[in-house]
Amino acid sequence: GGGSTAAGESAVGGGLLRWQLGLCRSLRCLGLFVAMRDSAEAALRKATSEAERIQLAPCALQAAWRLGDWGDVRQLLRGAPPSLASRSAPTTLVAGGSAVFETELARALLSLHGGDASAVERHCGAARLALLPLLATVGLESYSRAHAHVTQLQALQEMRAAARLLLVPELHDAPPAASRGDAAAARQQRQPPQRGPAALRALRDQWERRLRLLA
Repeated sequence: GGGSTAAGESAVGGGLLRWQLGLCRSLRCLGLFVAMRDSAEAALRKATSEAERIQLAPCALQAAWRLGDWGDVRQLLRGAPPSLASRSAPTTLVAGGSAVFETELARALLSLHGGDASAVERHCGAARLALLPLLATVGLESYSRAHAHVTQLQALQEMRAAARLLLVPELHDAPPAASRGDAAAARQQRQPPQRGPAALRALRDQWERRLRLLA
């Protein structure tokens, strides 16, 4: 009857979604980001449920930021499912947590492109929170399954370090020249701490520690 028909349609829809997601993954691995974006956005327009949109929207976002199309990234984020704006996993733990991570990663990259260091920090933090339950779950099974999430956490740390280095005003804006009459007073003023060199030293020390571990 009606119940069996609905179940059959759900199974067909689930199979189509798995095929669409698999196609996007394959195109991403092949580096065919234009085809990936077109496929994901076409599937997103035809999606009939919130659960489908939650899984397809990150595919379109991944392709858009890999292409450097920040206008498309901005538009996709504005149209993202509301549940992706929260830190909760909206569908299953794995599918929902991964979707939140990819969405927050896209927001962090857009913020980095726009020069907003505080937003980079905020969205990297939200992406990290989305990853931790996934890491705790798969980490109990095997290291090979957890490795991808460990790499994602490291990528977030790299972005935060890069933002602190690249978006420090002291590295890019020279202080205004003092007038002749104010020169002596200006020399006596205590200069503000240079956050840029400190961030650079911290990043250098971090890489030196890694190289020692690999040696």
